[in-house]
Amino acid sequence: MEQNFFLYKGYPLVRSGNCLYYGYMSDPYVVMIQVIHQEQSGSVPVADLLQVYQLSTNENKSIQTAKRPSLYAALDLARAWLSRAEQETSQQKDA
Repeated sequence: MEQNFFLYKGYPLVRSGNCLYYGYMSDPYVVMIQVIHQEQSGSVPVADLLQVYQLSTNENKSIQTAKRPSLYAALDLARAWLSRAEQETSQQKDA
């Protein structure tokens, strides 16, 4: 069964509770964004502190982390991490 996910800048973005997962699980890395704090803007909660984790899909690899003040900033960092990991992976294959 084929699943269609929301794509943001070419990568799937999936929400589970207060966590967002960004990237393909078949790639070497994915990014998890965890909402740490929210404030109310009228009747809508808006995330104002997020923790961003670059996770390896291989258990033996390290994790990068960072905090960001908005979802846009967190996704911007996540996209940069995934792009860099993709470039490094393609360079290793070419070598």
